[in-house]
Amino acid sequence: MRYQLWLLCSMVLLASCTSAMFGRRTWAPRVIGIVEEPQSDSLRIRVKGGAVKEVRTDDRTHYTKWLTQQPWTIDKMVTAKSVTVGRCVHIVLRTQDVGIADRVEVSLDKAGTFQDPCKSLR
Repeated sequence: MRYQLWLLCSMVLLASCTSAMFGRRTWAPRVIGIVEEPQSDSLRIRVKGGAVKEVRTDDRTHYTKWLTQQPWTIDKMVTAKSVTVGRCVHIVLRTQDVGIADRVEVSLDKAGTFQDPCKSLR
């Protein structure tokens, strides 16, 4: 009986410490859509429902390949020049200023194929 009580108290204490330590995770705002107009300092993106959003970019914006399928390798050749009209992008916005992109993940899959993450938007 004592062992069971001790075990129960230990589990409750562990659960409370874990939730206090990790807390609630806050997620950065995101935008997924198709590039309508890439400019040097902003991107115009068509999102679900046909709405158009404009996201600013700056020198701290990182560009990476959007990993949607295997092989899970990161293409080092993705740059701001990879963002062209019709490309599907996943933009992670900054938590301090939600109007500026922190990371732009560019899908290199062909438009309209089953691998295309924006197939439902086209």
